[in-house]
Amino acid sequence: MTQNKMVDKIKTAHDHYYSKTTGPIGGGDRFAWIHNRYAASWKNLRILEIGCGEGSLLGLLAGNNEVHGVDISLSGVEQTRKKGFPCHHLDASNEALPYLDGTFDVVITLETIEHVENPHRMIWEIKRVLKDGGDLLISIPGEAVYHPFIYPGLFTRRNFDKFLTLLAFDVLGVSGWGQAPMLAHWTHRVREGHNPFLLRLADVIYYIGRKRNLLFRKHLKTPLAICYTMNFLCRNHKSATSRVEKIGDLTTPRE
Repeated sequence: MTQNKMVDKIKTAHDHYYSKTTGPIGGGDRFAWIHNRYAASWKNLRILEIGCGEGSLLGLLAGNNEVHGVDISLSGVEQTRKKGFPCHHLDASNEALPYLDGTFDVVITLETIEHVENPHRMIWEIKRVLKDGGDLLISIPGEAVYHPFIYPGLFTRRNFDKFLTLLAFDVLGVSGWGQAPMLAHWTHRVREGHNPFLLRLADVIYYIGRKRNLLFRKHLKTPLAICYTMNFLCRNHKSATSRVEKIGDLTTPRE
C-alpha cells in the first residue's frame, strides 16, 4: 500500500466521527475550562487548533482572535466551516500543514496526538508553523483513564514531558482537568460480562466516582494522578534540526 493510500484510509476511518453530533463530544465543560484557564487573556492572536472537531473551541476563541482549524474528520471539518471558521481536512501527522513558517502565535491540540500515526512528524509541523516563542497547548489522556494507545509508552506524564523537551519546547506547566472514572479498567471489563453482583458493584463504584468528581470540580484541584486529561503548556524554540535527524547523527558510526 502506498503512503497516499494509507493516509486516505486513515482519513476515511474518521470521516463520520462527528456526523451524529453538532456540539462538543462529552459536553462543553472541558472547553470552558480551557478557555478560562488559558485563553481568557488571549487577544489579537492568530490561533490554530489541530483536531478542532466540530469547531466549538474555535467559537470560544474567535471573539478576540483570528482562528483556524485542522481535522482529519470530514464531518468535523464541514461543521466547523458551517460555523464560519476556516478549516482544512488533513492528517496532521502525515501531511504538511498548509501554512507558512511562523504563522501562528498559539497552536492548540487536545486529546489528538494519541490518535495519530506519527507523533514526531505532527509536533515538528507544529513547530514549523508556530512562531519562535509561541505557545503550544497540548493535552493527552490522564494515566488513570482507560484509553487504547498506538504508542503506549509515550503517553505518561514523565515520558511526554521529556518528548516535548527533546523537541525544543519549554514545558511551562502541566494541569489536570476532570477526573478519571474510578477503577476504570476493572469496571470496563466487568460490564462486558454478565455477573449480576459485579455489575451492581460497578454501578455503585460509578456513583461514588461521580460524587468524588463533583467534589473535586467544585472545591478541590484535580490531582494529576487521577485527572481525565493532562494539559501541557509549552513555549516553542525554533530548531533547524529535527529529533530524527539528531538521532541519526548521534548513532552514525565513527571511525
